[in-house]
Amino acid sequence: MSATLVKHASATSCWTTRGLAIRRPVTSQKRVRISHDGRRIVIGFDCGFVEAMVINRVLERRIASLEGQRLPRGFRYAGTGRLDLEAFLVQPDPIGAMGELVSMVKAAGGEPEFARGFLEHFRQRLRRSLRQALPLRHAVWTTGLGAADTIIGTAKKTHVVDSTVWGGPVVKACQAVRFARQADGHYQYQVRDEAYVVSLDEITTRYSVEMRAELEQVMPASDVHVIQSPEDLVRLGRVNLIAYERLRLPVDRQASRRVTYAHRLRRRIGLLVADEGERLSNPSSDQSRALWQLSAKRRYIPTGSPIANYPRDIFGLIAFTGGDGTAAQPYGYRRGYLEANWLASVQHAERGIDRFRSDFVVLEWVSWEFAESLQDGAKREVPKIGNLPRYRQMLAPHVKRRLVCEPNVARYIRIEPPAVENVETTWDPAHLSLYLRTADEFAQWYREIRRDGRPNNWIAILARIRAVHFAANYPQHGVEGVGTLAQLTSKQRAVVERLEAIAGEGKQVILFAENPGVINLIASKLKAKGVETVAFHGGIPIAKRVADKDKRFVGIAIAGPARSSRVPGPCAGGAVVVMVGVSQRSH
Repeated sequence: MSATLVKHASATSCWTTRGLAIRRPVTSQKRVRISHDGRRIVIGFDCGFVEAMVINRVLERRIASLEGQRLPRGFRYAGTGRLDLEAFLVQPDPIGAMGELVSMVKAAGGEPEFARGFLEHFRQRLRRSLRQALPLRHAVWTTGLGAADTIIGTAKKTHVVDSTVWGGPVVKACQAVRFARQADGHYQYQVRDEAYVVSLDEITTRYSVEMRAELEQVMPASDVHVIQSPEDLVRLGRVNLIAYERLRLPVDRQASRRVTYAHRLRRRIGLLVADEGERLSNPSSDQSRALWQLSAKRRYIPTGSPIANYPRDIFGLIAFTGGDGTAAQPYGYRRGYLEANWLASVQHAERGIDRFRSDFVVLEWVSWEFAESLQDGAKREVPKIGNLPRYRQMLAPHVKRRLVCEPNVARYIRIEPPAVENVETTWDPAHLSLYLRTADEFAQWYREIRRDGRPNNWIAILARIRAVHFAANYPQHGVEGVGTLAQLTSKQRAVVERLEAIAGEGKQVILFAENPGVINLIASKLKAKGVETVAFHGGIPIAKRVADKDKRFVGIAIAGPARSSRVPGPCAGGAVVVMVGVSQRSH
């Protein structure tokens, strides 16, 4: 609990939870005012004697961490929880619990009265807390960027408009370009009085497209305000757009490096929507701190990967949206784990990080540095949820996953079900032998550790299971102690033959595989057969794989005053096979 400061206009005496110092004169005035500062309950006095009696009754006694315990920051008195509004909201009867605080003040000799608006604020906060405990139910449908008549994009880097023409026009980095939609779905733009036509795919690849284009589909353009300079901070619009990078930058670096765009926007934003919010998984990063500094009243995070790698990745997101140790989200990142017994005593309170780690994070060993923040420091972490039912219960009020098959979503979005055909192949004897040897070795190893009574080493078990998986799907990778397969498997041969046949029909096809090694292997076999391929996975540098994709799939129509030509694309260059590696390193 952070320090609570009580002041009165007629006296300079104060007390804090860091150390009590009552210097207020004795006036025999028993009035005690109960107000709030955010979630903190603030108690004001007119008489120093009444102040001492009430404070002693509310805070009770000094506490210290017990053996093996680490109290949350600022918890120095047993009654610290009685000065936290959220501790009342988590009670079965919040109004009755607040009445007990009033009775406690009366018993100490004070005459309590609530500040104007306190009870109204308390009831509003109670209703809001109850709403936060419910899952999201709204579905939104819009035509999106692909149907916008006009798109404004900012070039990500300097590039030549037509790479086939020597000395052709150049679009410089950060240059804004306006694209107009054509009847065929392509977009036209002009450079040096010459018109060029591009696909939507190239626009999103080479340009940063403003969100304004999508918002204009659902609201007037005058309502959208883009913040790109200090002058844009003077007057905000109904909807304000700002990039993550700009939000954390200083407004005037020469005047002050500490005054950032986030600092200037603090408490000026009512509703905050942070797109691609998975970057909040690390609350200590500069971008996360900038978003926290905005102190928006309501916060939403659209993201496709709220849990990128480990169960702890969601912690920063739910602390940002659901609250930092609140009745709706009790796991505090900077506070303690909120419990109903805080009104009795916080002697046994836990840090929110410690409780989250013990409930959901599975570790073989951990350093103190990692235990402090769940971000930095050495550890051996197992990608496993410690308590799956409780984890689901914890996420239910804060995370809503929308699926196309949901009735509320299917009303607006319809995707035809795919036609699935299962093709069975017969095991090659050499491949089957390698797979069975790998599986038998894992089974024998596991029986031995169980027979010896050794504890499960999850890291080793997962590594062994991964080896069996590799032996089945990518035996060319090799299995330590077993060997490797020097030929294609029957499934891989069937894939190569099928892709070659589709390419021979002049069609395009996309092959998905889990391991980039499989992609490279099949690509090499197809190229040997004369089938043009583009491998696309996390093992290839981003610039190279995007350039390869654009070269094969982004057809650029060029129409100038004195010429008309087209850069060869997939249709002009023949059938192309693209393979996308789906792995942890994929982008």
